Amino acid sequence: MKQRITFLLICLVCCSSLNAQYQHLLHKTHAQRVALLVDLYHHQLIHDDSATIFHKINTIRKLAIDNADDELLMEAGLLRAHYFYYRDKDPALVLSILDSLKAQGIKRKMIWLEALAENVMALYNFNQLKQY
Repeated sequence: MKQRITFLLICLVCCSSLNAQYQHLLHKTHAQRVALLVDLYHHQLIHDDSATIFHKINTIRKLAIDNADDELLMEAGLLRAHYFYYRDKDPALVLSILDSLKAQGIKRKMIWLEALAENVMALYNFNQLKQY
């Protein structure tokens, strides 16, 4: 019984610390967040395993939902799109995710999201699909 309680407490502390790790992203502009996420965008999304990456993205996503931070929620979607971009996944999937993000950017009047989704689409078409 003590072992189970200890295990549950450890799980609770780990989940809380991971959640707290991303608290500083809440209710910031994209420009403020991107400096804080540069390592995730340019290193971890490329090199870390998918389970680790999706755990981080889902933690950010849940934090955004729990704190009604729509911009951070869209940032989590953009992180997911970048993961697929870097991993050379099915082109239809990558372009569909990016198109959906661009549409959400237009609908929610988030110019930064619309521009970044379109930029990643252009880079994907040029670099991965060789569509010049």
